[in-house]
Amino acid sequence: IENQLVINEKDIMISENGDSKIYRPDRMIETENGTIIIDFKTGEEKEKHQQQLNEYKSVLEKLGKTVVETKIVYV
Repeated sequence: IENQLVINEKDIMISENGDSKIYRPDRMIETENGTIIIDFKTGEEKEKHQQQLNEYKSVLEKLGKTVVETKIVYV
């Protein structure tokens, strides 16, 4: 697929209310339509996995990115 940039485990730092926090999605794919976030997990499906993905999405959107898809891959 053309015009995609795959970024693995890149630190994303954001500061809010004087606190800095670092996020590290497993994989982001930058496409011409926006960003796809993929997180790889082992074990069984847990609600906190989706919450983590939602946090990544929120942080990227605050930084001006358009997130077009989020996906958890259980391995």
